[in-house]
Amino acid sequence: MLKPQITEKTLLLAQTRNQYTFLVEPAATKNSSKIAIEKAFGVHVLDIKTRNIEGKVKRFGKKRTQSRTKSLKKVTVKLPEKEKIDLFEIEEKKNKNKKKK
Repeated sequence: MLKPQITEKTLLLAQTRNQYTFLVEPAATKNSSKIAIEKAFGVHVLDIKTRNIEGKVKRFGKKRTQSRTKSLKKVTVKLPEKEKIDLFEIEEKKNKNKKKK
């Protein structure tokens, strides 16, 4: 499972350092993530970094029973300068000057 993580920080990394962040299953390895990204987006991955995100404990209900959210793994990949992933591209909005009356 590959799911792009699009936040202000990841968009900044994509624009400045050409690094893209994805959420994957905790059992995924660096090599399997690299192959999946290369197949899905048609790019060449230069470097890959992974980090595990442990699930949080949440309380709910009248008796305040506890449950744990799902654990995830974040994968950050670095691409060559000429290659980009279109999901992380943002279009700049053109501000129209409006006159106040």
